[in-house]
Amino acid sequence: MTGAIARGDDGTYYVTHVDAGGGRAVTETWRVGHRYELTRLLGVGSFGAVCEARDATHGGVRAAVKRISNVLHSERDARKVLREIVALRRTNHPNVCTLRRAFYEESDEGAKKLDATTMKLKAVSIDLSAKEVVGLMQQACEATRYLHSVGIWHRDIKSANTLLGKHRHGGRVIKLALSARVDDGALTKFVMTPCYRAPEVIMGGIAYTGAVDVWALGCIFAELLQRQPLFSAEQRRSQLDTLFNVIGTPGWAEIERIKPSHWREYLRSLPGRAGSLDTLFHHGVDADARDLLRRMLQFDPSMRASCEEILAHRYFA
Repeated sequence: MTGAIARGDDGTYYVTHVDAGGGRAVTETWRVGHRYELTRLLGVGSFGAVCEARDATHGGVRAAVKRISNVLHSERDARKVLREIVALRRTNHPNVCTLRRAFYEESDEGAKKLDATTMKLKAVSIDLSAKEVVGLMQQACEATRYLHSVGIWHRDIKSANTLLGKHRHGGRVIKLALSARVDDGALTKFVMTPCYRAPEVIMGGIAYTGAVDVWALGCIFAELLQRQPLFSAEQRRSQLDTLFNVIGTPGWAEIERIKPSHWREYLRSLPGRAGSLDTLFHHGVDADARDLLRRMLQFDPSMRASCEEILAHRYFA
């Protein structure tokens, strides 16, 4: 991520980066006190920027500090930020980042909220052995199983939200901005980065479950195996068409369980396709890995493997 960080005499940091839309360079004022030393820009999203920092009160341990501008601009945005804080404060697992603190700043630029989560940073190498892929997937699945067990659906699992740790190749799920409580009555219609969206999310179904996270884990698994994203289409029907080229078209019984009638009609109109998963992952990928991937990328969420079933799979034996 390209960006520049400058520190003023009063300890204020000035972080320059291209905005999330990619259109223009912006410079933000960060006041993080003497506790954090900002070292580099990690990324920029729709809510704000994230910087790597050293935490002076914890022996210089590395942390991610996220700055969210205009946090009180709307009730919807404020609720999302609050949901992230609550979710992070409820988590205590070695494969999920720890929230150290959240602090609020009032300035001429508007209200800002900053939080810091500890993490161990290491660039993910493109050259991963089969054993390393097993370890990464096991860590990611354990983290997701834990989140589900405490009533949190991540809803934005993707490779960009995982980092390799220095110990046991532990993958840490670091972005919970779109997480939702299992008992939430209303769920956002479109969640997740497009190429990690499960079929039920693409079709606009809002009565989905934690199975959407399993689908996203399957996409990450495929990405680790073939070193590139499995799906990439942006339009909803194009996304489904891309999915069916890989996993095949759903059967009649699966189609009849689809609630939006226009999607049922659309799926009925499609010619049957067997899918190409076995062909795509034939070279250099063992049968156990292909079987697990197939179970994670089931069209019907009720047929998708749970995190418990994934971790009990012979691929991890």
